[in-house]
Amino acid sequence: IQHALDSTIDHTMTATEGNIFTANADGLPQDSGYSAWKTISYTTANQTIYVSTTGSDETGDGSSGNPYATIQHVWDNVLPWYINHDITIQLTDGTYALTTNIDLKGKMGWGQVFIQGNTGDRTAVVIDGDSRAYQLKIGTGVFIDISYIRFYQLQYIRVFTPPLYQSIWGQRIWHCIVDNNSYGFYVSAKAYIEDCDITNSVYSGIRCYHAGYVRSIDNTSTTANGTYGLEAQYQGMIAKTGTQPTGSTANEYTASGGEIE
Repeated sequence: IQHALDSTIDHTMTATEGNIFTANADGLPQDSGYSAWKTISYTTANQTIYVSTTGSDETGDGSSGNPYATIQHVWDNVLPWYINHDITIQLTDGTYALTTNIDLKGKMGWGQVFIQGNTGDRTAVVIDGDSRAYQLKIGTGVFIDISYIRFYQLQYIRVFTPPLYQSIWGQRIWHCIVDNNSYGFYVSAKAYIEDCDITNSVYSGIRCYHAGYVRSIDNTSTTANGTYGLEAQYQGMIAKTGTQPTGSTANEYTASGGEIE
């Protein structure tokens, strides 16, 4: 095996083959030997980008006076591939009706992305999943911090990739209302969930599975969730502190090696 690794797989690219990338003085990738990847972009400073229900993804520039219309446009077309600073996506008051999933994937870096609603009223910014047709998916190596948003009628908030360079507790969602989803949260990675009203889900408020890990702190339910408040299966683990969401069948459920403690 060692011989195969050393002599067969280990191979240094020559100049004619092209390099995957070269690095600048800071050690960041800046060039590729492949034309499709000729420039690999990265952040250069902290930034606040505004999104509004009256904004435009075509003519907006992300300023408070000329905001974009969707989180997805900012993620896909505005943010670079490497995020090495603090980026705040500030949502102005209103209801954002989804017509597709919010899919946060494909970024790297040691920076942080804050997706923030109205810090004085967490009911003022609503992301509406169109009667559970759509979901928020977090599958990126960048640390995501989501706060002060009401998530209404989504399939679920799904976390399936942990941050690679920030926070031992995982992706963070706090000070939110998660209302009338199929599942409130559906976690197979690492997530930190705090001070959320996880209420009236069709099934469980927080479901952790496939060796995922959830830190659940001081979460509540105005209306009990359809089956369980907390559910852990297939080696999923939920570490709980303080109040927890409730369920109509039981407040907690474990199976197939899942743990709640």
